[in-house]
Amino acid sequence: MSPLLSFRHVEKSYGSVRALKGLNLELRAGQVLGLLGPNGAGKSTLIRILMDIVRPDAGSVELFGKPLCRASLDRVSYLPEERGLYRKQSVMDVLVYLGTLKGQTRKLAKERAHSWLERVSLLQVANHPLEKLSKGMSQKVQLVATFMGDSELYVLDEPFSGLDPINLRQIRTIISEQRALGRATILSTHQMNEVEDLCDSVALLDRGEVLISDSLPNVLGAHHARAFRVTSPDDLSELCANDRLGPLTVRRAPDGRDWVLALVRPVPGHEILNWLVTSGLRIEGFVPESVTLEDVFVRAVEGRRS
Repeated sequence: MSPLLSFRHVEKSYGSVRALKGLNLELRAGQVLGLLGPNGAGKSTLIRILMDIVRPDAGSVELFGKPLCRASLDRVSYLPEERGLYRKQSVMDVLVYLGTLKGQTRKLAKERAHSWLERVSLLQVANHPLEKLSKGMSQKVQLVATFMGDSELYVLDEPFSGLDPINLRQIRTIISEQRALGRATILSTHQMNEVEDLCDSVALLDRGEVLISDSLPNVLGAHHARAFRVTSPDDLSELCANDRLGPLTVRRAPDGRDWVLALVRPVPGHEILNWLVTSGLRIEGFVPESVTLEDVFVRAVEGRRS
């Protein structure tokens, strides 16, 4: 199946600064892609090129199997990081206006706005001016404006800003429902736990290049754990001084019974376990701590810059 969206050898510079350097990336229908990277990595430039806000200097972008064009963007809904609502207008008036910009009749836009406001528990403020809403409520209104477009691709830039845990769960559910309908989402966020919960794949950018692009299980599975929980009746605190595993720290686990060994460099777990046993220690349990996406992110970026 051909990709829904593809970037091919995309270049973009602002003066002497190369924001994107031959970037290649794909997204398929029904996929939620986590777009990650430190500040200045090129994420915003990539999104702006997709939304035809800026044009690439070189390379190509295809959307829905055709070269990117304004007509194709009618099938895309975009939540920018820089929020922009007409704060003096009522919630309903703003949503209806934004719906008509997506080609909906005023009647259809009002029906969809009503349905979505009810879905996110905001129907009671439909006639309130936006300036009277809290930050979290304003964020939900912007999300409603995005989802009521009923689009094939959603581009969400920091969508969870200002949301409490209950509303976070609600928005996660909506994104998952859209995926089940075959719709794709690009999720640009610094909240790694949300990416782990929601995304099928991740793309990690740094200095205008893609460092990692793969399915989430492959990304996590490709990295060795660097922390291990060890159950032992022996005192492991002296393991810090060793000439085989390299620098490591040893501390008591929160439960006060086990030990946690944290290594600076990656070492396969079986080598660590073999070393512990041959050192004469009594090992009753040995479990690698889960590798998180934050671990992968930090290692990849710091490793590139070291």
